[in-house]
Amino acid sequence: PRTANRGNAMLLQKLVPSLFYPTFWVLACLLVALILQARARVKAATFCIVLGLSILVTTSLPVVAVRLWKTLESQNPILSPAQLPTAEAIVLLGGGILLPSPPRVMPELNGASDRVWFAAELYHAGKAPLIVVSGGQVFPQPDLLGEADYHRLLLLRMGVPDSAIVLETHSADTAENAKNTAELLAPRGIQHVLLVTSAMHMPRASLLFRETGLNVDPAPCDVHGVEPLAPNILQWIPRAWAATDTEDILHEWLSLQYFRLRAYFRQVL
Repeated sequence: PRTANRGNAMLLQKLVPSLFYPTFWVLACLLVALILQARARVKAATFCIVLGLSILVTTSLPVVAVRLWKTLESQNPILSPAQLPTAEAIVLLGGGILLPSPPRVMPELNGASDRVWFAAELYHAGKAPLIVVSGGQVFPQPDLLGEADYHRLLLLRMGVPDSAIVLETHSADTAENAKNTAELLAPRGIQHVLLVTSAMHMPRASLLFRETGLNVDPAPCDVHGVEPLAPNILQWIPRAWAATDTEDILHEWLSLQYFRLRAYFRQVL
């Protein structure tokens, strides 16, 4: 029952933000337009169609997606390993691989795999003697290991010794990453960590890790909010990838606001 409740909570956590995504509102506008059209309310139906198309076009513009990504990525400076301080441990958050679910026969890298590479770079630069890899499965599959286990294999191939890798394999989201990692580090007396995750994800991740009492130095990577080298006119042409990026940043922004509000009310109450 406890596992089922946890799974239901995770499902709800994934479903609720989708109600705020542009795709949902575009479909809602079109559905309302169909209902209004059937009732011969042509002007109102036309308004809903125009509104839906406006949302679709605006959120599909590369210039909009890049600006939105920058709002979160700019909250922490992007530093090279040489510019970052030393710490007692490097904490690497999962999310950099795709699990080897069929037909995959091995884990595959995804867009956030820079996290693994950057953590290895920090270790080889002597920034900390230990890498703590945090990440399990969001929706557990009995035949698969947790994300941390597969990240460990990548770190080993990047020259990080197994003795320098500690795994936390039970967390399914960022809040659990923070809680479980802090509990894992407490017996070792480790308080100061370099936190490695995607630049967009860093504001929320660092907030949650600091709530556990850890001294966190952000080490963001995987930067997406970059002005393209292509002519500016191309940034005003709607693209499918831009719509996806806009939804990703809205999800992250909503999650960040939720945890900021939670932290505020915990202080007030």
